[in-house]
Amino acid sequence: MRRAIYAGRQVVQDLLFCRNTSSHLVGLFVQIQDELKQFQQPGERPNLYIICEGSAQALRPAVQDDVYGIGREALINALRHAHARNIEIAVVFQCNALSLNVRDDGCGIEPKLVASSNNEHLGLAGIRDKADRMGARLSIWSAPGCGTELEFKVPGSVAFLA
Repeated sequence: MRRAIYAGRQVVQDLLFCRNTSSHLVGLFVQIQDELKQFQQPGERPNLYIICEGSAQALRPAVQDDVYGIGREALINALRHAHARNIEIAVVFQCNALSLNVRDDGCGIEPKLVASSNNEHLGLAGIRDKADRMGARLSIWSAPGCGTELEFKVPGSVAFLA
């Protein structure tokens, strides 16, 4: 039931936040900075670093929306739950894959929650669902007090327009 509620909420959020004027994934992450202010804790002003590596390639619209949704969720988690001071998001275009890496220096996540595929943290469940839908590889590293790193890699045959 919770997953169904989460999925419905994500569809609405995707419609609101992923359909904007930029067609370039990195541009979407640049534009999100104003939206993220609503998730910051009072007095917190984290640094957000956005990096693009490789030659940008045209993405399939559904892939762009899902990759953006994963990055957005990771950024929101870093602000809302981890209270990160520094957050880095890197979009890496390779000839055979698209990677998204999100790193923060926040409070981290308990290892049992990272390892669990059936937990109360619906944000992580949504990220996993999107990764599974695309046949992507998802890795999450975290420990209490050590920040979090999410690496998401989509095969080029799925990510890029022909």
